[in-house]
This record gives sequence, structure tokens and C-alpha cells, in this order.
Amino acid sequence: MLNEAKLPIKAAPEELIGDEARGFKTAVMRELLKCSWIPFAWNVLISGETGTGKSWIASCIATAAIRAGHKARCYKVSDLLYSLSMTLEDGVYLREREKLSKFRLLILDDFGKVAMSETEKSILFDIIEDRSGTLSTIIVGQRPYNDWHGFIDNPVIADAILDRLSRDRHHIKLRGESLRRREASFDGL
Repeated sequence: MLNEAKLPIKAAPEELIGDEARGFKTAVMRELLKCSWIPFAWNVLISGETGTGKSWIASCIATAAIRAGHKARCYKVSDLLYSLSMTLEDGVYLREREKLSKFRLLILDDFGKVAMSETEKSILFDIIEDRSGTLSTIIVGQRPYNDWHGFIDNPVIADAILDRLSRDRHHIKLRGESLRRREASFDGL
């Protein structure tokens, strides 16, 4: 199940500890890692600047979900939307969308990184609508949640997506500088 999930990072949930200075609390993370929210189809939104650990946290949560017996799958938003838009022409769009429903937890990584076409916005709505109230989704991106409406830039679709994500969710807002830059060292070069 871990291989099928295609997580961007191998991350062990037991390594995840809260860091209030970075924007998440130990008690909240402990609850998320229990995965008791997944049967209730809750969602998790993770936002923050580049390098703050968004994808790593999503991978930790997904690994915990897999260990608890939930099937999970991670996609880069732009790749998934492009792939599904290609299926519109050959008539397998609905079948490809249905395949996403076999995953109790879907991770949509890098949301808001690139602009979406009108078709891709509609596809994103379809994905969120299909999962609303029945399956859990983690959405990871640099944009703050209150900026999503402007980014989606289609009032009808944006309202519909945000309405479905606004209830039954937990939002982790990461702060701080890039962990990659902080860990980078040029000593010994």
C-alpha cells in the first residue's frame, strides 16, 4: 500500500513532533496521526511557504493512515488535472475519476503552484465533490486558504470547492523559513 500511495517523501509518523513556532501543535498532530478523522471523511489543508515541511507532514499523515489500513494516494495537482483533462477526449473521464474513490485518503500536493485552465478548475471541483462527505482529502499548497478563491478565479467553482472544504476540516498553517535552506551547508566545499 505504501508503494501504491506514491508519497513524495518517505516519512515516519513517529518522527513528527509538534512545533508551535512553526504552526502546529503536538496534540493536534497526535490526533491527526491516529487517523480517527478518516472514517468521518474530514479533510486536512496544509499551507505554508516553500520548504516549511508541508509535503513531509502530509506524507507522515498518509503513512499513518496506511498503517491503520486506509488506502492512500498522492498526486501533484497539476499532473492529476492534466491527466484527467486528457481523458475527456477519449471518453474515459468518469472511469478515471471513479478510480480515485478507491482511496480513503487522497493527497493533492502543490495546490496553487500553477494556474488552472477552466477545464482543470471544473475537474478539481468534480474531484472535491466526489469525495465530499464520503472520503478524506489532504490538500497541500503554498497559498493561504483565504487566497484560494482568488486563485481559482471562477466565482461559481471557487464557491463550490470552498463550501465543500470549509466544514469538517483541519487547517495546518506552517510558518518559518525553508528547512532546506536552514539545513544547507557550504562548509567543506
